[in-house]
Amino acid sequence: MKAHPKILVVDNDRNILAALRLSLTAEGYRLIGCCSAADALNKIQRGNVDLVVTEIHVNGVVESGFTFLTTLRHDTPHLPIIVISNCLDRDVEKRLISLGIKAIFSKPLELRLLRRTMRTLLIGSKTKSQFPKTI
Repeated sequence: MKAHPKILVVDNDRNILAALRLSLTAEGYRLIGCCSAADALNKIQRGNVDLVVTEIHVNGVVESGFTFLTTLRHDTPHLPIIVISNCLDRDVEKRLISLGIKAIFSKPLELRLLRRTMRTLLIGSKTKSQFPKTI
């Protein structure tokens, strides 16, 4: 794992972005926040991003989130992605798993679990049982 991994956080809620910035920068992560899928894709194309944490309702719509994740998976298939949301259901979970998303969190976030999952993904472990999933 890099000394200061770059984490891209995508969420419409600026309070979530601020809380994650505070928590994750204290852990040594470099955080880039954005509120739209287009901005996120642009930032990924411009620089080295080590991990993405994204709300599934990008731009306020779940289908927009799936479009974003599908594009992200196509363009950067090995980039670790963590999905967060305040309304998940089994159909959404199945679609996320089909895209190769291994870490799915419901809001409110348990920051301790999020940080542990981030470390696991950044180290490159592929052991599925290490990825907590809360729905």
